[in-house]
Amino acid sequence: MRLANVLFISAFISVSLGAQALSPTEAGRTLDAPGTVPARVGRLVTHLNRAMPFVATDYRNRTVEEILQRGAGNCADHARVLRSLLESRGIQVRWVQEINLQAPSERRQANAAAMVQKRGAQASVFGRSHNDHRWLEVWDPQTESWFPADSSIGVSGVDAWIHRRLGFSDRPAAVAEMIAPVFVEALTADKAQVPRSSAYLIEGFNQAYGGRLAGLPAWPAWVASVKALEPLASGAFRSEVDLHGQGRLFEELALAYSRLAAEAQALNLVPRP
Repeated sequence: MRLANVLFISAFISVSLGAQALSPTEAGRTLDAPGTVPARVGRLVTHLNRAMPFVATDYRNRTVEEILQRGAGNCADHARVLRSLLESRGIQVRWVQEINLQAPSERRQANAAAMVQKRGAQASVFGRSHNDHRWLEVWDPQTESWFPADSSIGVSGVDAWIHRRLGFSDRPAAVAEMIAPVFVEALTADKAQVPRSSAYLIEGFNQAYGGRLAGLPAWPAWVASVKALEPLASGAFRSEVDLHGQGRLFEELALAYSRLAAEAQALNLVPRP
């Protein structure tokens, strides 16, 4: 038996033995403790992140009950469970779809190309140097604004999300493969697509660094590339655009982010606390 097969089987057994049914009652108690909506959601995100191990997708659509019984899940599974718990308490949420930069992988490209043949252009949201991701936005009635909640990586709140996902310092293991998000889009209850790339990847990113990123030489290229990708990525999620033909644009995004990081570090720029 090949070593790769042995490692895969060992990992599968480990997940199967380690995963336990997740208690919605316990999760609910975490959510029901006193506090603002962001504080309550933050506690629940931390709880789910610890209680429900992340596993790579197997392309099965499970119900919330099946995910809870499995006690483990991918990013979409985490978002479904989190959404169910929050909506059960009357907290307004909406689904978010993301694309992020990744180190080039010919294996991922081959898998993605096969999925495009099978399911259409929507599968091109992952490929050689990019991958897709799912999380939620939650409505905060006090500030009348949306904030991110992602239990698969254990982060909630705009500042925490930007530090963890876009910051130039060392990354936690949970996001080590995600170089930087380059497309963010929310979905309303009736599936209308709401552009969110500028809010997070341009305005929010710059504000987190006290507005100083906008003065860096690489900033215009980053902004232009993010804006260029937005309609294409949105079209890909509708299965209207094949992103595998946009390799040059992903290279430009990766180069712009890399230059931003180098320029920010040369000036010792750090995000606000």
